[in-house]
Amino acid sequence: MRHTYMKRHQDFHESARSNLGGLLDVQPTETGLYTLGQLRADLSENDVVARAQQRRITVAPIQRICLEAVETHGLVLGSNGVKPAELITGVETLAEEAEARMTLV
Repeated sequence: MRHTYMKRHQDFHESARSNLGGLLDVQPTETGLYTLGQLRADLSENDVVARAQQRRITVAPIQRICLEAVETHGLVLGSNGVKPAELITGVETLAEEAEARMTLV
């Protein structure tokens, strides 16, 4: 099971680097079920989250998990509870929504 989650995590990061580069900087992590990604400064966390949810992608703004305000501007992403094919599709969809948001700004 550990190998399955590790592979899923690696696939997620690979897909994020190739699809979200310049939009969302996904931070590498060795533990946990969630990963943080820093959004470009001109993208709104709440707008990207809302657009992702319309496409059935679950992400959350970093502010939602913080007890106090933080300077970090980004999203909380999960990868381990999702099938590999759905994970790649989700990252691609998130990239489409972030890019679409950029064209509206």
